[in-house]
Amino acid sequence: MVIANDDPNSWDGSSSSQSLAKLDELNRDKNSLFYNKLDTNRAGIMGHSQGGVGAINAATNFANSKQFKAVYTASTTKHALAQRIKMGLSN
Repeated sequence: MVIANDDPNSWDGSSSSQSLAKLDELNRDKNSLFYNKLDTNRAGIMGHSQGGVGAINAATNFANSKQFKAVYTASTTKHALAQRIKMGLSN
């Protein structure tokens, strides 16, 4: 399954973490189309530019971060720039 969000401030990773949490919820809901069909403990995440920063943050800074097993980023904002504009990159 591929999901995406339209978060204009995706750099902090919170919307991706929340999306994964929603998939967990739907996977446990007996009334959901996705009931027991998702392996949310082996999720992958990707992002471009500030979304790349968000992918890194989602995979490192949240309670459900360990569920992300693969991370792909393209043209990710550099750490120094992220610090200057308060994007909160992980070390």
